[in-house]
Amino acid sequence: MKKLFANIFQFNRGERLGVIALVVILIILIGVNQFLYLIITEKQLDYSQYEHLVVPEEKVKNYPTEKTNDATAIANKPHIEDAPAAYPAKKQQAIIELNTADSLTLLSLNGIGPTFAGRIIKYRKLLGGFVKKDQLAEVYGFKDNYEQVKDFVTANGNVTKINLNTCTFKELNKHPYIEYELTKAIFNLKKKLGKFSSVDEIKQIDLVNAELYNKLAPYLTTQ
Repeated sequence: MKKLFANIFQFNRGERLGVIALVVILIILIGVNQFLYLIITEKQLDYSQYEHLVVPEEKVKNYPTEKTNDATAIANKPHIEDAPAAYPAKKQQAIIELNTADSLTLLSLNGIGPTFAGRIIKYRKLLGGFVKKDQLAEVYGFKDNYEQVKDFVTANGNVTKINLNTCTFKELNKHPYIEYELTKAIFNLKKKLGKFSSVDEIKQIDLVNAELYNKLAPYLTTQ
């Protein structure tokens, strides 16, 4: 400390005045900080305008706080009076006809997003239309989602038919239910018969079992 003061007195007059001024300012700032609370009074906030938003304690008794997927359980539990519902009601879904629905209509169903809507329409075009609604489960990747939407869709069975006597090899082979080998077999049989007089003549082909025939028949015609 003595050394410090000795060094201070070695300053010239201007330097000494500067040091003294800084010390005085520091002392003033410390003093102001100590007595600042006497000068500035704390502002009192008025919350009275929000009192009506406070829910009385007796109205929240037994109110559900846990999360649940059971919509029925939530509906039966008491709710705070005049408060917003904790769990929004699920949107009521209308029955959609699969052969006439556009992509926007399909998107209104829970479980169908833009990707699946596009796949459904593409598969519908390849098939020529849906005969039964459970064909929706044949859409790539949609098998699990079908359970979610099956109660909200229907199929009117109005499909585009392929004429076995006039179609080209490519047109027939393009159908999802008809593999390349079956296409060849059908054309070979047509060559043998001259022409098909009825659709059930394809049952002569070994590749066509009862299950496959039942799937194919609605999409074929000989007229």
